[in-house]
Amino acid sequence: MNHVTKGLCVYGYNQEDINVIQHAISSFNDEPMQIISAIGMTDQTVDDIITNDDDHHFEDLMPHIVLFFGFDDTQISSILRYFPSEVPRPIFCCLTPTNQHWPFRKLMKHLIEEEKEMHTRTEQ
Repeated sequence: MNHVTKGLCVYGYNQEDINVIQHAISSFNDEPMQIISAIGMTDQTVDDIITNDDDHHFEDLMPHIVLFFGFDDTQISSILRYFPSEVPRPIFCCLTPTNQHWPFRKLMKHLIEEEKEMHTRTEQ
């Protein structure tokens, strides 16, 4: 079992996009981190996904999601600020004591609903 302490759990990005994201983050973060894909694992819990050692499959799908784990607020702010514009902007979220036990599919549904609600509020 993988004991990653810092990284991104992503959904919807192909390998080329992942390389761009990793390069952008490494330009200001020299600490080790992993980028883990949830593609093909949406029925597993978020915690199981970020701790497994399986090879990860990256594919261009919707929605695009980036979940932060192990980063402090300053690091998250930097990633948000410098997230590369040449890849699709995702729905961002953080690992929480609650969502770490959710199947990734449930997290995706929750994030999509939150995003729709935010757009509805900003349009009013």
